[in-house]
Amino acid sequence: MIYLSKGEPPDKYIWLEDLKNPKTLEFVKMHNTRFRKFVGDLPKKLYKRIEPWFRLSNVIMAIPTDSGIFVLYRTWDQYIISRISSEGKEKIISSKEIDENALITQIYPSEDGKKLGFFFTISGSDVGKLRIIETESKEIIDEIEGSVWGLTWINDKKVYYARFYREDKTPDGVEAPAERLILRDIENKEEDIAFGRGLRRDYMIGLMDIHEENWVFVTVQYGWIRSIIYGGPRDSPDKWKLILDAGENMAYPVGFKDGKSYVLVYDGKGFGRIVRVKEGVLEEVIREEFHPKSPIEGAVVAGNKLYVNYLVDASSRITIFDLSGNPREEIAFEEPSTVRTLIEHKGQVYAIIESFRRPSALYEITDGSLRMVFGEKEGLEWLNVEESFVTSSDGTRIHYFVIKSKNQNTDVAIVYGYGGFGLAITPRFLGHVAPFLEDGGVYV
Repeated sequence: MIYLSKGEPPDKYIWLEDLKNPKTLEFVKMHNTRFRKFVGDLPKKLYKRIEPWFRLSNVIMAIPTDSGIFVLYRTWDQYIISRISSEGKEKIISSKEIDENALITQIYPSEDGKKLGFFFTISGSDVGKLRIIETESKEIIDEIEGSVWGLTWINDKKVYYARFYREDKTPDGVEAPAERLILRDIENKEEDIAFGRGLRRDYMIGLMDIHEENWVFVTVQYGWIRSIIYGGPRDSPDKWKLILDAGENMAYPVGFKDGKSYVLVYDGKGFGRIVRVKEGVLEEVIREEFHPKSPIEGAVVAGNKLYVNYLVDASSRITIFDLSGNPREEIAFEEPSTVRTLIEHKGQVYAIIESFRRPSALYEITDGSLRMVFGEKEGLEWLNVEESFVTSSDGTRIHYFVIKSKNQNTDVAIVYGYGGFGLAITPRFLGHVAPFLEDGGVYV
């Protein structure tokens, strides 16, 4: 028996932690049967009401190139890669063309857009394939199998990618789990370690390309408690040098300009600040808690500006600074929204944004305003969104959203919350709750 603490009764269900125990499997089967009997044919009734909302395009990733913006988006039963340009929208490939159960999770177009890399798995496996094709002909140029990601183009023949060794040793003899950054010639299929040789196990490696500056950042992380950042010319791994050792803190590169690295580092109280580093000298650009008690969710350098995404009262707020850290303007949102990511290309900034009423879409940020580039123009427009604060029993002030139909006719409510890992529940499209809201329910 396991006792929770002195004086408390034993946990009589502790045996359920043994997933191979026949008694556990029988317990699960019994409750599944009980639940199916309880809900009856309700799932079939709801299916047709939920389906239309899941057929809406949901943008996952977007990469601008010289020939247009490559967008990865999900619809009801497939993932699609399209290119958006002045000539309109051009479908490149869909997951259905690969396999009925394929999931495309990452895209990596070359800078000129003539070649396209994308990673896919079958039925959500951790191991998949990184495929590189000619964009126009769809001819397969190269294919790499395994837990691989972060494809970065050096030129039209050579690329970097990160490989996670789950079981086997790395090429330099380190036991799994371990990761290495690989340099690969996609024509003759030759490859070698570009970075990470001798790095011990359990470290993760990330790569960020600053194309206009011919510069890359390499981030080495130990879990979520330690970050070390390196950087150098894209085509010369032997010249990559230490930029910043953040110690027992997380740090992420956000840009490179005029020979200086800009890094978002979560030291201090952990809300995040942006520093500028050159030759080991660190200078603070944007102080921590510019917005009081509001963490920085992401940032990007574009031209002579810094675009910083803050989480303010559980929704996003973008503040634009000059490179000296002076605030210049803020992006206004029509409704509480979540900025999923900020993207920069030759001084232009894009953002993938989602709200309670609209699935994630791609926007262009120009002169402090937003213009939709790709996404659904309509969604759950009939919803009304309110927000406020409530004080918990221990005096903590907690933010909440209330979402309901503009014609609400019942007091039945679903109240949902989450408090783990420092994650906030931010505005996200509520297609899965739409029937409940249509019938007059309230979602908190």
